[in-house]
Amino acid sequence: MDYKYKNPINMTRGSHYGSNYWEVYSKKINRNVKLFSNLEFENFLSIELNPEIEYFCEQPLEVEVVIDGDKKKAIFDMWVKYKDGSEEFQEVKYLSEINGDTEKSVRTNRQIEIQKKWCADNIQNYVIRTDNEIQKGRFTIRNLKFIAGKIRRYNLPNKDFYQEKLTSYLRNHYDKVKIKDIIESEFLPKARELDYLFLMFYLGIIKLEIDDMPISKDTGVSIWQPKN
Repeated sequence: MDYKYKNPINMTRGSHYGSNYWEVYSKKINRNVKLFSNLEFENFLSIELNPEIEYFCEQPLEVEVVIDGDKKKAIFDMWVKYKDGSEEFQEVKYLSEINGDTEKSVRTNRQIEIQKKWCADNIQNYVIRTDNEIQKGRFTIRNLKFIAGKIRRYNLPNKDFYQEKLTSYLRNHYDKVKIKDIIESEFLPKARELDYLFLMFYLGIIKLEIDDMPISKDTGVSIWQPKN
């Protein structure tokens, strides 16, 4: 499929504010993704493992607008396309960067103003993703990182066969059980139960309770309920 934004703007590590840099493979878009802060990496995890998102591109577009008679430029952190056809541009910032009165906060809000104006002028959805939205719970990012690492490694056989078994099991057990219950039921390949569960989570077949505790045999599992 041909997507609007597939190739990120080539940015050097020194050209972005902050010193944290990540380069990580995305199973969703089948290439390495470059991210320029820890929060951008965390946002990537939330996108990579969101089954309602079909495609994305980091650093997708540089825009120019006129504000108070002066030309201003800015680059978006992320462009996202959802499976329902909707799209949005994202800027990823710590809440403290937006609400503060430091030089960095002033620069951040100027960048947001440019992006908001361009999106308004071009009828594009715009979202500011802060640590409050990305870090939903104490263990959310830790668990997403663990799951993402697992699904990158495996191409599991007979996926559809085990998917049917899993969804049938969940429907027959009040739609919510623990990982240990599934392991003890022995309908997934022995010693590969977690691999299959993580793939089903990635595909949006099941939901795992990952926000408030580390993934363990006591992690809750239920059928994924898409947003309306």
